[in-house]
Amino acid sequence: MKKIIEKHNDNRNEQKNSAEKMQLSDFQVLKKLGEGQFGTVYLVTDSTKSKFYALKCISKYETVKCKLEKHLLNEKNVLEQINSPFAVDYIRSFKDSHYIYFLMEFINGLELFDAIRIIGILNVEQCRFYTSILLHVLESMHSTNIIYRDLKPENVMVGEDGYLKLIDMGTCKQINQKSIVQKTFTIIGTPNYMAPEILAGKGYTYSVDLWSLGVILYEFMAGYVPFGEDAEDPYEIYEEILKNSLKFPKHMNDKNTNSFIAQVLNKTAEARLGGSFSALKNHPFFQGIDWVNYFYNSEYAY
Repeated sequence: MKKIIEKHNDNRNEQKNSAEKMQLSDFQVLKKLGEGQFGTVYLVTDSTKSKFYALKCISKYETVKCKLEKHLLNEKNVLEQINSPFAVDYIRSFKDSHYIYFLMEFINGLELFDAIRIIGILNVEQCRFYTSILLHVLESMHSTNIIYRDLKPENVMVGEDGYLKLIDMGTCKQINQKSIVQKTFTIIGTPNYMAPEILAGKGYTYSVDLWSLGVILYEFMAGYVPFGEDAEDPYEIYEEILKNSLKFPKHMNDKNTNSFIAQVLNKTAEARLGGSFSALKNHPFFQGIDWVNYFYNSEYAY
């Protein structure tokens, strides 16, 4: 883990320093990596062809047409603030008359969504490994008042070193107040992973990310999500999340794992954290993980 974090810091600093001197015309497009409603992501290389980056191209016309200027600025601000070895690195931005460009770290890997379908049902050790990484990056984001709001396997990459990287910060929301928890009300996310308080419309805060983490962990071990697995209509999924009780299949018989899932899938949002991230990390499910040395670095060891 120490090597992972050192490598992250070295790569981040090196890429930022080299990219600061570059112009948009210095990059060569190699292939398309993905496409969304308002932007396309390309794999690009620099003029020396020694480094690879992901370049997200966002249409100015579509941004203005859909009144998403504040949304785009929010995404940029969030990307600039996140500094974790388990989240995609933002390097810098460019612009021209038609597009805004976000230059980011290229993650050579596979979506977690695809990886868990290749692996199949995960064992407790694999679940503990992946969950600890996701919990670590959520703690990092929440410490800077950022709610992710759309945690799901499609938004997580498994890098070539086997570690996870959180991507796509477009749904993040930064809450300004620290002393008094400020709630937000936007109904956002992917139906099967949305916390009940989002659907209830009474406001929510950081704990929605812990609910999504619980859904993912359940999916790791069960092979399907706990609510709305067979429902096609989003409203059917919402009904199950709001009204159904959590149930475990017979093969999910590890008491510590089930206890952790039950805690973070508590419909009472305030009960999920258990008071603090330190308390949550001391849950028996994480027994054997030395959080200080496993994630050793003064910047990341909260």
